[in-house]
Amino acid sequence: MSRLLRRGGVAVIATWRHTYLAPLLLAVLERRNPSKAATVAAAAATARPSPWSDAAWIAELLVKPGAAVGAKRALFARVVEARASDKAVVVREDEVRSFAEFLAAMPGVGRILAMQGWTEAERADLADGLEGVLRERLEEKDEDVGGDVGEEEDAVDEKEGDKDARAARRGRVVVLEQSANIVVAVK
Repeated sequence: MSRLLRRGGVAVIATWRHTYLAPLLLAVLERRNPSKAATVAAAAATARPSPWSDAAWIAELLVKPGAAVGAKRALFARVVEARASDKAVVVREDEVRSFAEFLAAMPGVGRILAMQGWTEAERADLADGLEGVLRERLEEKDEDVGGDVGEEEDAVDEKEGDKDARAARRGRVVVLEQSANIVVAVK
């Protein structure tokens, strides 16, 4: 990436610190094969954390001479920002099935399942398993939980007298927490 940038060019690197996907997959496996789920959970608990989940490590990698594999000099002149960004994904009750199907079809999920030793039978109907886990986690929310839908949309709805639109953004939801690293570097 740094080879493509001119001097003064800016790169933004984002990596996951943690996501909601692994706990959801583990919950599905616990329903299908509790002993294998215990093995997967134990392996995850004893695994060394990936350095890619540490914004400071990434920043150092970018500016330290020879830190990157095959690089004799630093990849970037300086890092202007390195931070964690926490975001919640809010899934409404009427979106649970489509969200479960989306997760099951995500690129890389099959590889994760294979690495964890899931059998074909355990992988079958993954979307159904995810939907069941998500439905168990539904909770009632009285406040607006619209994610990107916020005060501006509420003001428009109120101005237009559309109380049904505002009410539709309330109700039973699953709130999934995730966190990413954001590192901004200058060439």
